[in-house]
Amino acid sequence: MADARRRRFHLRRPGRIAGVKALVVLGTVLLLLAALAIWVNRLVLETDTFVATSDELLQDEEVRAALAATLTEALYSSVDVEERLEEALPPAVQPLAGPAASGLREFTERRANILLTRPRVVETWSALNRVTHERFVRVVRDEARAVQTEGGDVVLVLSPLLSDLAEQVGLGDVAARLPADAGTIVIMESDELEAVQLLVRILDFTATWLWAIALACWALAVYLSPGRRLKTLRGIAFGLLFVGLAVLAILRVAGNFVVDSLVEAPSNRPAAENAFGIITETLKTSARTLTAVGILVIVGTWLAGPGRRGTAFRRWSAPVLRDHPEAVWGVFAFVVVLVLLWGPIRATRNLIGIVVLVGLAALGLWAFRRLTLSEFPDAPAGEWSLRDAVGGLRGSRADSHIAQLERLTALRNQGALTEEEFEAQKAALLGSSA
Repeated sequence: MADARRRRFHLRRPGRIAGVKALVVLGTVLLLLAALAIWVNRLVLETDTFVATSDELLQDEEVRAALAATLTEALYSSVDVEERLEEALPPAVQPLAGPAASGLREFTERRANILLTRPRVVETWSALNRVTHERFVRVVRDEARAVQTEGGDVVLVLSPLLSDLAEQVGLGDVAARLPADAGTIVIMESDELEAVQLLVRILDFTATWLWAIALACWALAVYLSPGRRLKTLRGIAFGLLFVGLAVLAILRVAGNFVVDSLVEAPSNRPAAENAFGIITETLKTSARTLTAVGILVIVGTWLAGPGRRGTAFRRWSAPVLRDHPEAVWGVFAFVVVLVLLWGPIRATRNLIGIVVLVGLAALGLWAFRRLTLSEFPDAPAGEWSLRDAVGGLRGSRADSHIAQLERLTALRNQGALTEEEFEAQKAALLGSSA
């Protein structure tokens, strides 16, 4: 009866392995889409994130210079500067108002750049962006019955900054003379409302559930892989690595496309490139974090795997892990401190990222120590050095075959290998030894 059950399991095994691989691939694709959706959702629909990003944009020199040029152009388009100068100049020099207005333009742009660095103006900028974004979110979520828009459009109104700029360059109080649409930037036009509302509903769903579905696919793949869970985990790790690298590649290609399509004047290209980099920084951080975690898990599954070098490393490290746990965890803490001081990615510079990464690393070390001590509980202790470590990694061919035979026997006893599979693997191993 047991042999018949094993044969049926053996017949189902290829189909189950294919199903597990499909789940790993599906989870990887869904996680890639979820990473992009979560980033867009936070940037577009979270007001605090939007305001923080706009403040960071204002701190960039290239972006601030471009905004100063935009404000100067808006001021000259909205106010008759020459007329204002004629009113301010004595009658004898009023004919010079035209040349003075032209010369004042460059000075105005420089003053606008300086003005945008002042705390009061920065606060005004943040407040304008917050009000505009809250209005945008209410409109796209169909909560805008009491929200006032400009002709049905959602716009960012910069007229307060224009008034401050006019006073800075000596044009006086021009607030009453500014047109209603002076210095406005259209965020969303009214004829785009239905399409944007549909996209927001889709975005909400994907950002909320897609990552959970991806993790469920991976969890199911691990559950359906008795005897092959380490290989499945390695496949998931490669999936994490792929998602991280794919996001970075997408950002590289998309950045060039967006900048080329939006920038007409070459002088504006540095500002556009810096703006795109600031806007996508959080997504880049997530991609780098996924890449780092994927690499660490790949290394961990290799060290915990049945391979010759991994088994030799566990045999060599067993006495240290068994007899000196305080030294092992001390070295782990020292490495963690070094990484935190280095801060290679943003996730190592905020509390949540530190807790997640350090927790995963500590869990991996605990699992590796437990596996090693269960395999080699009586490994003899001795002097250990770098030379011993290299020798342990290399290992002798005879020792490696013995370790692999022990591993195969354990898998057979656990039911992960049928008797036929065990004999075939054993014959292949002994044949290679001969």
